[in-house]
Amino acid sequence: MANEYAMTGKEYNKKKSPMRVLLDGWPEARAFIFSIADSSTILIGHALHNDLKVLRIKAPRIIDTQCLAGDAVFLTAASYFRRQYGLRTLCDKFLNVSIQEQGRPHSPVEDTLATRELLLFWMMEKKKFRAWVKEERVKNWIFVADEEEEETEAEETQESGNDAGTSPSAANIN
Repeated sequence: MANEYAMTGKEYNKKKSPMRVLLDGWPEARAFIFSIADSSTILIGHALHNDLKVLRIKAPRIIDTQCLAGDAVFLTAASYFRRQYGLRTLCDKFLNVSIQEQGRPHSPVEDTLATRELLLFWMMEKKKFRAWVKEERVKNWIFVADEEEEETEAEETQESGNDAGTSPSAANIN
């Protein structure tokens, strides 16, 4: 049996079920994305800038959990002060789930599902996300003016008055 990793995408696709597809290189991956998405599609991921750079795609609508975490903690602090939170670290902290374990091959599907669950957790558990942000600001010596703290408390008060069926938006995570 030939090694799966040494096969071309076409050879792999002939052997596997039609639901599992291996794309040959970034141009084929990019063409596939354009076949299922358009400029109104919201791309969701973690550290998406890496993937989009390789695919040579500029996406107008993205939700990036790495950016959300960094922006929430560091606000507008200069980029050399910012910490980039890894998906493994965030999933361990918020979801109590271990991903990308040593000795296992990288799984983009695992990363995708973990990113989705992380974003949903942040949307549904805003108080826990905000508490973590405050902890991280203290750890990283990021001090916030009292006005901003008051705005956050006002948002929390306003949200607690919303109907239980109201769905929170990704834009209002922090």
